[in-house]
Amino acid sequence: MQWGEAREQPGDDHYLREIAGFLADRRRVLQPAVLWPQDEPPSLRGGFDTHMSLLTAELAIRLDRPVHLAQLVAAGTDVGAAAETDSAALIVQGAGAVGVTVSLPCRPMRRQQIRLRTGELLYLPPGTRYTATGTADARYGVLSIPSPR
Repeated sequence: MQWGEAREQPGDDHYLREIAGFLADRRRVLQPAVLWPQDEPPSLRGGFDTHMSLLTAELAIRLDRPVHLAQLVAAGTDVGAAAETDSAALIVQGAGAVGVTVSLPCRPMRRQQIRLRTGELLYLPPGTRYTATGTADARYGVLSIPSPR
């Protein structure tokens, strides 16, 4: 929870701190996890491509390790292809909704269905196989986050 004057708006810094803290907590837990950020970041108003570029750069600084934009899916172009993460991955839902089918390396036959809506983020631990299938208006990005040194 964030406290402040009623007229103050939480900015990108609050949003980035929330995501960086969420990712730091995930290092010890090898399960998928969903984050529902408290606020929409101001950078999202500049367009999703800009948001993903800023998020990639800022998280790399805050996590003190490289963060790469692995995939950016535009509305209407989703084909639902399967992928496997070598590093941890963060799916950032920018618009519409996407269904993600997840299979962990420790239980490859057990599949978990997760539905993301606009603004939600999904952490996937290294080695996770997933398939993401979006609605016609779905727009999402996937960040690749290597393990700490």
